[in-house]
Parts: sequence; C-alpha cells; structure tokens
Amino acid sequence: MPDAVVVSGCRTAVGTTGGFFADASVCRLGAVVIREAVRRAGLDGGDVDAVVMGMAAQAGAGPNPARLAAARAGIPLGVPATTLNTLGLSGLQAISLAAVLVSTGQCGVVVAGGMESSSAAPQLLPRPRRGGPIAVAAVTEPWGLSPSPLPRGERKKLGEESRRRALAAYAAGRLGEEIVSMPVAPAGGRGAGVIRDRDEALSGRVALPRGWPSPADGAAAVVVMSPARARSLGPPPLASIGAYGTSAGGARSAPEAVAVRDALRRDSVLDVPDLVLLEIHEESAGAAAEAARALRVPLERVNVNGGALAFGHPIGMSGARMVLTLAYELRRRGGGAGAVAVRAEDGQCEGLLISV
Repeated sequence: MPDAVVVSGCRTAVGTTGGFFADASVCRLGAVVIREAVRRAGLDGGDVDAVVMGMAAQAGAGPNPARLAAARAGIPLGVPATTLNTLGLSGLQAISLAAVLVSTGQCGVVVAGGMESSSAAPQLLPRPRRGGPIAVAAVTEPWGLSPSPLPRGERKKLGEESRRRALAAYAAGRLGEEIVSMPVAPAGGRGAGVIRDRDEALSGRVALPRGWPSPADGAAAVVVMSPARARSLGPPPLASIGAYGTSAGGARSAPEAVAVRDALRRDSVLDVPDLVLLEIHEESAGAAAEAARALRVPLERVNVNGGALAFGHPIGMSGARMVLTLAYELRRRGGGAGAVAVRAEDGQCEGLLISV
C-alpha cells in the first residue's frame, strides 16, 4: 500500500528564453500551476498544509519564491512554503519531499513541483574587468558534465527523434490534459492577452539545440496526500509515489541508471522489466539513450512523448513535468509502474518510481 499519492497536477506550456513567457515572473508561473493543481484536486487553499517548489536560478526572484508563488495562488499565509534548489533535481526532489512529509504524517496535503524563468535569470561574469568595457568571461564546463561518447550524427538523430515524438504527442492530443492555459500580454503590452497552451519550442520557429537542451521558462505542480485522504475525495488518484534512489558520484556514465536501480533496490518488489515506461532527462542528446542501454531497456519505452531536447529545460520545473507526463501516459495505457530519472548540472542524480 503506497503511503503517498498524487491526486492532481498540471503544468504550463514551456516557453523559450526570451519567448512568450519572457515578461511573466517566475512567481506568476508558479502561482498559476499551484492554483490549478489545487482546483483540480477539488480542494481550496485552506486545505493545503505545505508548499514545496523547486527553483534553480533564484537571484532576482525575491525572497523564498515558493512563498511568493503560493501566496499569489491563494494559499493562506499561515501555510509554510519552501523553495528547494538542487539544480535540475529541484522539481523531482520537491515531489519526493512531499511524499516523505505525507507518509510520515507531518502533513496531510502538500503541493509540490518546480518553476523556472531562464528569461529573468541574471547573467553573471565570474571575474569581470573593473572600470572598463565588459570582458568576455571564460566558458567553464559545469560539474558532472562530460562530452557524450556518442558520435555527433547519432546525437543529432536522438534530438530529432525527441522532437518527432513530442510533435506526435501533440497531434494525438496526449499532452493537452497536463497543460493549463495561461494568458500573457502580447509583445509591446498592447491588446488582448494571448493564450499559451503549447510548448513554444515545438512551434517550428525555434531551431533544434545542438546536443543540449535549451534553457526555458515554465512551472509544474502536483497535489500529494495520503491514500486514505484521496479516497475521501472520490476520484482515483493520478499516481502512487514509490521509492526514490540517488547517485551522487562515482558513475562515469549513465548515472541515471544507477539512480533508477537504487530506487528499485529500496522498493524490493519491482525490477527493471516491471517498468512500463521511463522518463529520463535529456541532459544531453545521448543521456537518455546511454541510461536506457545501461538498464537494458528499449528506447521505445523511454520518453515516449519527447523530452527536454524537444521542450526545453526550465531547470527547476523539468523533474516535476516528467512525473506529470509519465503519470498521465501510464494512465492512458491502462496503468503500470514507471520511473523518472534526472541528472543535475552538478552530476547528482535522482530516480523516483510511480505507479498508476
């Protein structure tokens, strides 16, 4: 019997850096999904015991952005809110933390997810020249990232396949259910707001990234509670939250596979063949393929609706989006177990099991 379940969730469309969400604050993005996730659960703000939202680039977003987003969403000020920053793991770890809070009885209802605005993130120089023209900073490679061993041609094919799958998912109507429409002001701020309900990078006007996911804007949130509380609401929960696993170094390749296997070890019931689908973060063009190969899972079961190479990568949001996308897709397929795995920019990884 699971100790925590997801009863509802939603996400915004994903906007490109400087794109249609450029003038929307990250707290507004977060507020939209928090409010809608609570509404979809049949609750109101007063039913929530805690809010946990992941966010990576917090500079300039105000103190404790999760608190600001929660208040803007109508969550009472008496409800605590926490902003979690573990880079790309933030959105996924927020949901894992929510499950712990619920399963240990510390909270009855937790809203968890992630939000990010790369458009609003400040650009910093590590050692700027003082008193003269701006110097060009040296480009350094983040921790834990290394060139993919896959040939360039294969990486290009993987990026194109991610986009093809995402476009096919839209054409079949598989992504609409998870997205909440959001009106934004048109360029120049004049005229009626434009409804944004489709990921901007899939519009056809955005070039494919060259082997890495593009920074992006967006937010996602889910409502987590105990199975008993969920039964009292009536409709079946969206997904049950299972074990989580980690990898924090030592794995030179496919650390996502290490994190998934660690989660399966903690679960002690499921094994890799039991996983119907997997969402593996496309930290690079080859990351998901390498992890799938290490797990001996066919690529047909991985990122079936596309990944970060297609949608873009709002750092704090991506893990939460992947949980949501996986839960909806498992439900469409009649249920089963699945896994989400994310590698952060510092080399750490987390895997989370869910079942529908």
